[in-house]
Amino acid sequence: MQILMPPGAAAVLALLERAGYAAYVVGGCVRDSLLGLPPQDWDICSAAPPEATAALLQARGIRVLAAGLRHGTITADLGAQGRYEITTFRVDGPYADHRRPSRVDFVTDVREDLARRDFTINAMAYRPGEGLVDPFGGAAALRVGEIACVGEPAARFQEDALRILRALRFAAVYGFALSPETAAALHAQAQLLRAVAAERVREELGKLLVGPSAAAVLLAYRDVLAVPLPETAAYPAADYETAVRAALAASEPAVRMALLLRPLGPAGAEVLARLRFDRRTVERAAELLQWRDAPLEASPASARRWLARLGTEGLARLLDAESVQARAAGDAARWARCQALRQAAAAQAGACTSLRDLAVRGGDLLALGIPPGRAVGEALSALLAEVVDGSLENERGALLARAAKWIGN
Repeated sequence: MQILMPPGAAAVLALLERAGYAAYVVGGCVRDSLLGLPPQDWDICSAAPPEATAALLQARGIRVLAAGLRHGTITADLGAQGRYEITTFRVDGPYADHRRPSRVDFVTDVREDLARRDFTINAMAYRPGEGLVDPFGGAAALRVGEIACVGEPAARFQEDALRILRALRFAAVYGFALSPETAAALHAQAQLLRAVAAERVREELGKLLVGPSAAAVLLAYRDVLAVPLPETAAYPAADYETAVRAALAASEPAVRMALLLRPLGPAGAEVLARLRFDRRTVERAAELLQWRDAPLEASPASARRWLARLGTEGLARLLDAESVQARAAGDAARWARCQALRQAAAAQAGACTSLRDLAVRGGDLLALGIPPGRAVGEALSALLAEVVDGSLENERGALLARAAKWIGN
């Protein structure tokens, strides 16, 4: 078999080979190439010590980034041809924190390097002329759609607990099943996820949730998800399944996470903050959770109130979330109300629903004699509320007359 590499990766391999060092593309790029998918990254491993690799690259005028030098990794920056991580063949020392080895030792045999990797589908390397190096049956695992650890599964998860979530992510993304031994070890070792940083949990969870087979994975491994998201353990079974199916039907990350945490109500936003989601995602999810199950009347005045409260974009997001939730829960009546309110809001396009739409400004109220400061803001908000409710026209004269009555009283 032959793997078609990008010119930059081929050039780096050729440079190392000419210097007498065996070099391979390795890991995910080999896996995805065998699956007929475009690889996201092309990682390279080589027998060359990192200092020798750096010297070879620099002699050719290639910029070298050495941030991972301690673990034998440097990055070759080939400009328009991309960046390529090059790691010296290595074996890992003891793992003290269930995440990283205390040391790495460089070796000269690619098979020793592959033996330290997580899953058989990631423990393959390719070198032009030699072909595929697959000592653990990764290609066969791809053919049958199986995620299996390299070596003893429990030991692999003990070394690096993040592999637990990676296994589920690969199963969700590729539609693969975990081998019986890997699945059993994963359930048994799930508590190790407590050692994984919140940011890494967030990244893996985000990738898992967009996988085509995410629903099957989250339902089969609910106990595992409950370690980084312990709040979900209290969901009744039916609520958990509805939350999963609703979340996976959403496209925007904030909506997806809000739906997954919907049974928690506003407290769900605290979970996202704990997992270090960005502020915008947390704020959007908090808004959705705040208004879950809110009445969705479709009258013109109700549509204007919703637009004033959330804005056009925010209301569209809420209706998207509630529509997905209603469909997942089999609530046809609420789904219909969502669509009716969506139409009512569209019909109010151009209506006054924010202070910037109001036909008067703060200076107009000051000229009437309303004292500066908070009183002006409160008066503008009160005028807007009446306009939104439909009891006052958004017309300058009418607004000033209404404000003048307040002063007279």
